Amino acid sequence: MFYHRVLESKDKRIRQLTKELERRDQQCQQYRKLILSLLETVEEQNKFLSTKVEQVVKCVKQLENDVQKPLDTS
Repeated sequence: MFYHRVLESKDKRIRQLTKELERRDQQCQQYRKLILSLLETVEEQNKFLSTKVEQVVKCVKQLENDVQKPLDTS
């Protein structure tokens, strides 16, 4: 009888832990999705900003050239 109770108690604990593990696994999956979404957004923003920086650099180079031209002709 005592042995049976010990087994029931252990089985109950195993079920509890299994349930908790499943819950934590689902939570991890949700976090993983959120992190991947965040990384994707960061990557998109990075591309956008890189393009803007390239445009600014191009404009600055053009301005430098434009400023140099009058000096060269004098």
